[in-house]
Amino acid sequence: MKLFSTLAAIAVCSVSLTAQVFNAPESVEYDPAGQRWFVGQNGGNVIHSYAPGSGTLTAFASVSSGPHGMEIMGTTLYACDVGSIKGFDLATGSQVFSL
Repeated sequence: MKLFSTLAAIAVCSVSLTAQVFNAPESVEYDPAGQRWFVGQNGGNVIHSYAPGSGTLTAFASVSSGPHGMEIMGTTLYACDVGSIKGFDLATGSQVFSL
């Protein structure tokens, strides 16, 4: 019975761990106010928001390619994106800056 309980616990944990998968994460930035991580992935056109408390992974903002380097300044997340720097509002994810 103890072996069955152990195997059942392992199966449940492995299913919950594979539900949210990162595919080639390249850069991350922590948002202390929002208590979340922003994750840019190689080959992806999206910056994801990851909330460790709930384990949710959601799309935050669209980019041309996988962002390489991110930084939060004030209420804006800045990301390098194919030769440009883009800024995204932390509350809405909408683009507010491009250079």
